[in-house]
Amino acid sequence: MKATVFERRAELLRLYTGLPGQSARRRVEATESGSLLIPQPDADQLLLEAWVMAALVWRRIITVHP
Repeated sequence: MKATVFERRAELLRLYTGLPGQSARRRVEATESGSLLIPQPDADQLLLEAWVMAALVWRRIITVHP
């Protein structure tokens, strides 16, 4: 586990985005503490994610025998 909030934020950004460690640290340094590192998705992105979830995940959920 990372020791500081800065290190934890950089590690999470690296894991979520696939950025190299140095790039993630520079991005965290450039943002204010507590601000979003990954921007909120727009309506088109949300719709795409809903379609992907519907196509891939929900077909595999069986509710007949929970």
